[in-house]
Amino acid sequence: MMLTKDEDRVLYHAGYEWWMFRAALVGARALDGTAYQNDPIRNLIVEGLAVHGRSLVYFFCHEKKKGLNDWNATDLGMKLATPEPTILKEWRETANQRVAHLTGTRATSLATLNIEPVEAQLQTLIAALRTHLKTDMPLDWIGDRSTASAVLGPVGAPTPTTSGPIGATGPAGP
Repeated sequence: MMLTKDEDRVLYHAGYEWWMFRAALVGARALDGTAYQNDPIRNLIVEGLAVHGRSLVYFFCHEKKKGLNDWNATDLGMKLATPEPTILKEWRETANQRVAHLTGTRATSLATLNIEPVEAQLQTLIAALRTHLKTDMPLDWIGDRSTASAVLGPVGAPTPTTSGPIGATGPAGP
């Protein structure tokens, strides 16, 4: 069975979220404990980690909100991971505090996110997606792209600069 055009779009964007979550995690880990630990670039990376991880939690664990055009795992024929695993629920609530409000939570370090079990749980859900789609999973799926950690350069190197246009919060995609 081939994916429909709509399913292909959903899978592409779910893959984008997974790719960006992994890239942000690599970037945040690379800058922890360095002179750039309190750098704005690191803060952007941590916020990206929260945004993309939160998107994946909603995708795999939450019903669509009535009247919105949200996608979730049911758009790919999967069942939702319900009830939402406790580790993901707690992390999502903390991530919401980090990106949606001016809160004291934002003043705490990445270590308080307890990211390792979250990463493991999300990897389990991605593996379930792969199993569900079997042969329909594209060999060049965006979720499998390598992370952009090379952009950061070696730990202790000067903060890199970018040239060219700044991207949007998501890819144009198919």
